[in-house]
Amino acid sequence: MIRLYCEDVAKRVEVQNFYRDLGFTVDAPPCGEFLEAARRKDTTAALIAGTYPPWLTACLRVGVPVFLIGNAQNDFEAYDDGRLVELLRDIEGDIRRFTYGECLSSSVDGVYYLGYPLALTPSELAILSYLVKQSPNAVEQDELLSVCVGDSHRKSSVLRQHVSSINKKARTIYGGRDIITSDRKRDGVKHYFMVKYI
Repeated sequence: MIRLYCEDVAKRVEVQNFYRDLGFTVDAPPCGEFLEAARRKDTTAALIAGTYPPWLTACLRVGVPVFLIGNAQNDFEAYDDGRLVELLRDIEGDIRRFTYGECLSSSVDGVYYLGYPLALTPSELAILSYLVKQSPNAVEQDELLSVCVGDSHRKSSVLRQHVSSINKKARTIYGGRDIITSDRKRDGVKHYFMVKYI
């Protein structure tokens, strides 16, 4: 798990998405919570972008490798520096990106996520299967609600609960990004879709 510290929220999102798209597991906690998060045992490295926090020495003292980006004491001028990417790959080990098509499979025994069984309710299975078939296209909320199995009240809150449950179960296997996400288009209608990479 790479922890990212950046006070500029827009830059934080930019850097986080860059590394996630390369297949890294990146967490960017609020600045006030960063030190405690970085000290947890699941942290492999810390990226500090654009500033020099006063607690940096404490982070180093507990053995977390730290890489500075674009500041006075910078190790690297830019977050997309190829040398930095290679260093992080060496630290995290064998990293690869999984598309939804690679990471999900099914058999008579059920659904598997990265080779591990994913226990889903009938509605969760129907939702996930439908989104996989429609990918990479997004699906409108009402259309996705129509595939729910055994739900007497097909409301948006029910769909959100199912999607949240699917993502939570998937995270227990891989501990990374959600596999289903949503957005609201200009027409105000909510859409759901599979993320491109896991």
